[in-house]
Amino acid sequence: MELRQLRYFLVAAEELHLGRAAALMHITQPAFSQQIRRLERQLGVRLLEVSSNKIRLTTAGEVFVEEARRTLQQADEAAETARRAARGELGRLSVGFVATAARRVLPTLLGRLRERYPGVTPVLHQLWTAEQMEALRRHRLHVGFVLGGITDPAFGSRVLLREPFVVLLPDAHPLAARGRVRLDDLSAEPLVLFRRDLNPVLYDRITRLARRDETPSEPVYEIEHASAIPVLVAAGHGVALVSRSRADEFSDPGVVRLPLLDPPVSEELRMVWRASDDSGLLTVVQELVSERLAATPP
Repeated sequence: MELRQLRYFLVAAEELHLGRAAALMHITQPAFSQQIRRLERQLGVRLLEVSSNKIRLTTAGEVFVEEARRTLQQADEAAETARRAARGELGRLSVGFVATAARRVLPTLLGRLRERYPGVTPVLHQLWTAEQMEALRRHRLHVGFVLGGITDPAFGSRVLLREPFVVLLPDAHPLAARGRVRLDDLSAEPLVLFRRDLNPVLYDRITRLARRDETPSEPVYEIEHASAIPVLVAAGHGVALVSRSRADEFSDPGVVRLPLLDPPVSEELRMVWRASDDSGLLTVVQELVSERLAATPP
């Protein structure tokens, strides 16, 4: 049974005249009649009684009219649902994010998504940058919000915001009284930072900034949770380079936050996606982010 046959049948049932029904469907009367007979054979029942081009519905035909209308309506609704999904107006959107995105970007973005596309359900996954990149490769995320640069050509990305780095020092540290420090001042200091496997790009950048490649003998304390940073710094185990908003989270006693005297050094928050992804859901997110960047450039 074809949807076309159902449409032919409904036009015949409404017009009760083969010639007019065929003309409305823009086909010849013999071809129209053939489709009706084929539908009846498939159903195994007689739907129409035809006499001199005039039509009368059989009992089965009268009942089938309502079912045919319902079926076509459902088919039209299904087709529209598929088109909306292709446009990114429906579906589940898998989003990966780091804590910085949760504070600075996601609240506004999700609010606009809900207002503009209520049929899209965001599914949020708080993951480290490296975990998001792997999830994107495996098609488990549509989009990620990560820290650091993206060099892999398999991914596209956009910078959403840049934040200056600040230095966290023990309050008893000789540098703490200066008010500001230079990156060179940190080259001989033990460094506290997130494990390299969690964000290799950011790890390498911080160690380069702190001249750690020139003094490899200095220890690096690798941690997994941000809460460990001020604890280790306050205890005198090292210093830390973190973004300004990250430093704002810490209120631990014994820690001093100082700006850098060097040319502006910043941490980048990026939106990243698979370069091969042409899905409507990704397009929707990119449009919303473009609107945000137009209003608030990084």
